[in-house]
Amino acid sequence: MDSMLRVLPRLRHVETFPIEAEGRKMIAIKDPQRYATAMLTVEPAALYVLARCDGRTTMDALAHQYKNETGQQIPMQAVESLIRTFDDYFFLDTPKFQERRRRVNDAWKASEVRPSALFDYADTGEAHRAWQELRALLDHYFLSGGYDKGPDIRPEFADLYALVAPHIDYQRGGKVWAIAYAELARRFAGGTLIIVGTNHQPHRSPISITRKDFATPFGVVEVDQDLVDEIAAALPIDPFDDEMPHRVEHSIELPAVMLAYLERDIKIVPILVGSSSHLIGGAENDEADEAFAHLAEVLANIVRESDGEVAMIASADLAHVGPMFDDPFKIDDAKALTNKERDLDMLTPLFSGEVGGFVEYIAEEKDVRKVCGLSPISIVGAACEGLPFDLLAHDQWVDPEGQGLVSYAALIAKRPNYDA
Repeated sequence: MDSMLRVLPRLRHVETFPIEAEGRKMIAIKDPQRYATAMLTVEPAALYVLARCDGRTTMDALAHQYKNETGQQIPMQAVESLIRTFDDYFFLDTPKFQERRRRVNDAWKASEVRPSALFDYADTGEAHRAWQELRALLDHYFLSGGYDKGPDIRPEFADLYALVAPHIDYQRGGKVWAIAYAELARRFAGGTLIIVGTNHQPHRSPISITRKDFATPFGVVEVDQDLVDEIAAALPIDPFDDEMPHRVEHSIELPAVMLAYLERDIKIVPILVGSSSHLIGGAENDEADEAFAHLAEVLANIVRESDGEVAMIASADLAHVGPMFDDPFKIDDAKALTNKERDLDMLTPLFSGEVGGFVEYIAEEKDVRKVCGLSPISIVGAACEGLPFDLLAHDQWVDPEGQGLVSYAALIAKRPNYDA
């Protein structure tokens, strides 16, 4: 085939964000599914080509479009080089990528436990030093919050019913992480935590469960297989049909790492849930609506009847705003303050156990602030059957250059009729 008639391969789902490198404005491109072997950095002009990597546009059509729009010839050698580089690093949906995906997925399926996607497990001094630094970082956040180190906290009560906690990384959200999990350590004496986390990965199914235990730097966190079976059997869909998002999803891994750090013999049920846009005026999704309603009902029954042996965690961040999240404005002090005020207004219905009001607030905003914890919070909140949440902490990470803001909070619902 003539090279000019060759179709540009489709660019896979990627994340892009602006950076500065050696004083130049550049675009960083990374693969949220982590099949790519590196993050790539390109000139902003390269986005013109990448936007047309759709599996339909030919090189000839690209050249004509560029000529018509700019009056100049597009440098085809540079285009070829860009395509080769993106294919070499597995950012394009080509036979080379498909073979890599098959090998990576097969290896993950064959593993007895879920290997960490975030931490290096090479048996090297460098990896061990990184784990020690992680423990020291978590110790710091717990101690600076007025608590003992996490492993030293023992249960004083047994009244935890549900917790809303961040899934932002520890470096940016460690203060609120420590508050949430210190309270968990103080208030949970049971054996299993059901973690409902946001599924940030491309996915087919609204609910995804894995049976794999979770490897962490502090030891393996086991999955409660019996409870997994009970939940899966009660759902109207097969939650194991689309298990691959668990391979790299951090919204379950980071809570598992925190539980291992606490050195408590606690099992988990790892549940990833997709978008709830159908709840707030998006496209109808009867399958997701029915599945989420069933899941909330099943969780409510399990936790209510467990006599404190089982509790829930909604692993959920709140707003995502700024240029790195496709907004046209930068974040300044005024916008950060406004976002905090909106967050607190959004959370207020939960203080009365009215999860519907939380969902309605986001719907009225048309989810303009991209609340990624909508699904986990709405499901866990519904499973709490009207129990009020108390706000433990709220905070925001703001990019120093104003490129983005992520907010998050810790909330707790306590078991009713609990006698200390």
